[in-house]
Amino acid sequence: MTTISTDFLFTGEGKPLQDAFIRYDKQGIIKDYGICKRKNDSIRHYPGAICPGFIDAHIHTELSHIGVLRETAAGMAGFIGGLARVREKTTKEARENSIISTINFLYNQGVSGAGDICNEPVSFSLKHNNQIKWHHFIECFGTDTASADEIASKADQLHISSEKMGFQSSITPHATYSLSNALIRTLNKKLINTNDLLSYHFMESREEIELLTYRTGALADLFKHWGILPDFLTGGIKSPLDQLLVSLPKYNRLLLVHNTFIDNITVKIIMETFSDPWFCLCPVSNLTISGELPPVNLLRSNTDKIVIGTDSSASNEHLSMIEEIRTIQKAYPQIPIHELITWATSNGATFFGWDQLGTIASGKSPGLVWLNGFINPDEPLSQATKTTRIIQ
Repeated sequence: MTTISTDFLFTGEGKPLQDAFIRYDKQGIIKDYGICKRKNDSIRHYPGAICPGFIDAHIHTELSHIGVLRETAAGMAGFIGGLARVREKTTKEARENSIISTINFLYNQGVSGAGDICNEPVSFSLKHNNQIKWHHFIECFGTDTASADEIASKADQLHISSEKMGFQSSITPHATYSLSNALIRTLNKKLINTNDLLSYHFMESREEIELLTYRTGALADLFKHWGILPDFLTGGIKSPLDQLLVSLPKYNRLLLVHNTFIDNITVKIIMETFSDPWFCLCPVSNLTISGELPPVNLLRSNTDKIVIGTDSSASNEHLSMIEEIRTIQKAYPQIPIHELITWATSNGATFFGWDQLGTIASGKSPGLVWLNGFINPDEPLSQATKTTRIIQ
């Protein structure tokens, strides 16, 4: 049995405990925690703070070999175009080494669970003996109506492969602008009678709104350049919300990712229409691609079902959960740090159904993370605050 102490203990639920201890066994299972009645020099002390392991709710490990795309200055269309040009221009060995490096970095900084977007099986075997708990979102996209059945069939095969290797996984559509009507219908038939988790990139850019509302803008120009006219652009869709409402079943637990340009009316309709909607923030990526952050206070005023992700190396040079928290806090200093940590820990665990993760409680094994350089809950996180894993 090991006992440690810290200045502030974030349990993942509510305000931190000051001058706290945690006791855990060799397997990392929490046995007890509470307030230290007096200082004990025989107990190892971690100055700063300790919190549960993070849940990175949205990441693309498959893109680990791609550095931050400088085309992001052109917004989402530039980002997508740049990604299409460089994604496959790397050897298999180099891609695998990059994924391994990302996985190790995530683990060492304190990530205990992650929702990974998967378009192929390249990362599966690389994660098999890793101590992070994974959910694979088997992502589908394609605007060619004739390819809908083929795309869905490949997703089925990838889903089966993932689950055979022991990973929690689900098939999910990509975004408002990337699926043909035929593919939407095919996926809805697969998902409507399941409890599968869904992930959906939503209102990430102004270009997305311009495309679906006015059929203009940089994304529309990109489709024209590629010689593509998605069939949903010839119908009655007039907004990202319209497309969302026809793209997804209403009773699956849903993670809407990015939400950079979401508005209050859209949030309220989502809350009224879907039985269990959640909202994922990836602020560092949003600043890279669009130069703007989501309206976090608007989301907070409507729901507490908020989680945090890091997105990908193509839009985020850090992939650091504490950097995501710090970025939100800089823009929204009124949000208490314990709420941000809750989003990054217990909320993520709740979304994925990981009962052992996300909170420090007797019998759980969430992993422990040292916030080295943390000063106190009433002061902003300094740039010097770093995270290090203490136990698995």
